Amino acid sequence: MTYNFSNKEWPGSLDIPRIIATAMLFWALKGNPYVYFQILNWVVCLFAILLAIRSNQEKRNLWVWTFAAIAVIFNPIESFQFPRALWSAIDVVTGVIFASSIYWMRPKTHQKAAAL
Repeated sequence: MTYNFSNKEWPGSLDIPRIIATAMLFWALKGNPYVYFQILNWVVCLFAILLAIRSNQEKRNLWVWTFAAIAVIFNPIESFQFPRALWSAIDVVTGVIFASSIYWMRPKTHQKAAAL
C-alpha cells in the first residue's frame, strides 16, 4: 500500500499514527523497561518526520518546525540523555502536541465546516 502525499484527504489517515504516538507517550509515564523507550523514540521520530513532511506540503510552517524539533529530540540514533523527570515532561508536552494536531491539522475545508 502506498500513500499519495499530494492527496488532500491523506492527513486524515495520519490520525491513527497521531493517536498511537499520543498513547505511547502517555504510557511512557508508567514504569517501563528500557526497550520500550527505544521503541518510543523510533515511533515518535518516524511519525514526527511524516507529519513535518505533510505540514510542509500544506505550507503550515509552525507545524513543520514543531514536528522537526520533536523528531530531533526523539532521534533514536543519537538520543539525548535527559533526567527522567525532564523526559516525563517532554513526553506529556509531545503527547499534547500530537493529540492537538489531530484537530488543528485538519484539511481547511473541514475547519470551515466545523466553525459554522
